[in-house]
Amino acid sequence: MTATAALGVALAAGAWLGVHALAGSLVAALDGTARQGADQVAALIDANRLPDPVPVAGGTVTVQVLGADSRIRAASPGADLLVPLLSGQRLSSAVRTGDAVTLDGGPYAVPGPMRVVAVRADGGQVVIAGVSFTQVRASIATLFHSALIGTPILIILLAGVNWLVIGGALRPIAGLRRGAQEISEAVGPRRLPVPETSDEVHSLAVTLNDMLARLQASEARQRELVSDTAHELRSPIASIRTQLEVALDHPEGADWRDTASGVLADTLRLARLAEDLLVLARLDEYACRDAPAGTPVDLEAIAHDTIVRYESARVPVTMNGSAAGICPAVVGEQAG
Repeated sequence: MTATAALGVALAAGAWLGVHALAGSLVAALDGTARQGADQVAALIDANRLPDPVPVAGGTVTVQVLGADSRIRAASPGADLLVPLLSGQRLSSAVRTGDAVTLDGGPYAVPGPMRVVAVRADGGQVVIAGVSFTQVRASIATLFHSALIGTPILIILLAGVNWLVIGGALRPIAGLRRGAQEISEAVGPRRLPVPETSDEVHSLAVTLNDMLARLQASEARQRELVSDTAHELRSPIASIRTQLEVALDHPEGADWRDTASGVLADTLRLARLAEDLLVLARLDEYACRDAPAGTPVDLEAIAHDTIVRYESARVPVTMNGSAAGICPAVVGEQAG
């Protein structure tokens, strides 16, 4: 809606500017024709070769020549010989500024309005030239009405095209949004709807589905790890509980040294499991934090960093030999 409104405003402004520019161009061309005719007559006056009647090419320009006493001393065929087109203050202003003046041509036997200019000549004479403004005004009116009718129609057509094109492009994205909202409630494989079109949205949906598949696989591996860890922890914990319960229920027949030895063995087993989990966590943290799956890693450097951490430990930690490996994310694939 916002894009359509902005487009409508831009089209309306463009249409107004276009009509205004074309109208100005037509009026300027008409004024140029009148001024050219006046300049030609003024040149004849300056050369003292002005005939009577005043010659006008094509008969499109009405010319009057005023003497120093503001009376008409020569005119083109069909021009009024008694009443000047401009007089008084209007004549003085037109001569001084050189601007064209719009007049009603009816009183001067010219149908419709006129554009009139005045040019000074030798001997205090003034040449007044006028051209009919009827055709140009009709052309300007046609342009205005065309823009007034055509611009809303064009805006409506473009709004429809925008709705079809942009709406068609956004519908798959809306489907992806709905699919993303439904993923949290989904049970089993979670996938976003893939549009049938072969465009960027289709590629985005495929990429997001690949990411969801990797996340789901990672979640499944985590669940398996938690399940396996719980299973491994259950046995030593159950053994420790059983030995302690038996010893407490039958203290007179219990061999506390054997009980302590059994509990210690199970405790050491739990410690080894905890250490294995820490090793896995550190491998994921240090070896594959920034490295893609399958990238070789320096296990010797990791082991050295671990030894530095436990320099002040009660039990000394040392390393023999060297080691090298790959990111554990692909260990299973490499082993296979």
